[in-house]
Amino acid sequence: MIGVERIPDRQEIETQGIWGKRSRKEVIVVVTAVLIAIAALITVLIVVVGKDDEGVITYSRPVEANITVSSPQEELEILRASFERYPALQGYLETISNDVWDLQGKQDDESMPPEVRAAAWIVHADTVDEYHQLPRRFALATLYYAMGGSRWTRNTGWLTSVSHCEWEGVQCAGEHVFSPGAFKRPVSDVSVLDFHQNNLVGNIPEALVLLDGIQELVWGHNKISGNINSEIFRSMPLLQEIYFQHNELTGTIPDDLFNENRTLDHLFLHGNMLTGALPAVYCEACPTCTENLFKFGLDCKEVACDILACCDPYDVCFD
Repeated sequence: MIGVERIPDRQEIETQGIWGKRSRKEVIVVVTAVLIAIAALITVLIVVVGKDDEGVITYSRPVEANITVSSPQEELEILRASFERYPALQGYLETISNDVWDLQGKQDDESMPPEVRAAAWIVHADTVDEYHQLPRRFALATLYYAMGGSRWTRNTGWLTSVSHCEWEGVQCAGEHVFSPGAFKRPVSDVSVLDFHQNNLVGNIPEALVLLDGIQELVWGHNKISGNINSEIFRSMPLLQEIYFQHNELTGTIPDDLFNENRTLDHLFLHGNMLTGALPAVYCEACPTCTENLFKFGLDCKEVACDILACCDPYDVCFD
């Protein structure tokens, strides 16, 4: 009959759908896929760092869900995926096997590289299996193996299955925040590593880049050696204070320790074996200027500083 809308029967609805040639089953599949994609985006770890109108450093990430990892192999794959995010960690993809059983027992093998021992500890010994905790605990375990953790003066709790926030010398965001209310961040974010006079020995491992919530490194009066690898420190979006005085660091002071937000404002390097000159980029940020770096310490006879307005010998020289 002309002018009367034809109503589809049940069989047509099931095969073609009310909305044309899309069946109800197809619509359900598409909607479900979209919802899953949205959920995945929400749970992805995102770092947002900047300065508000008053110049306060802000840092926020979505609340981390307690997602449990189901197997050691999955834990290893999560670690390897985290390495891919940082150029400094690309070498770990070569040294750490992608087969979990190749790592069995290697946490106790002192001939293995520290990152291999740390990965073995994560997948075969550590009982913490929360997705977001794995890279942080791996970074700390690598630090422990790389810098003689078993012989540290203070190492209570290290490489046990308690929260890494309870390991001696580790402070997390939930208990140490510089400006109350300024930071919105997971409580398990490592914010301070306080190893002052703690018998740390050796080179600083690249794995520290995984601790992207670090604000303070208090590592004075140890036996830290090697050059200063600026790639590690400029990858830390919140880093404010570096205390490396009285160690065994060599080489020159790199000119690119600042991250993109120039959060670094304390840099103490005296009592090492550094040479050369303090780069001009830091002298521009002097106590009488408007930039960030306003507290630093040097061995002024070994490390030259030609800008007298920046290098007040009464403030910064520790000969």
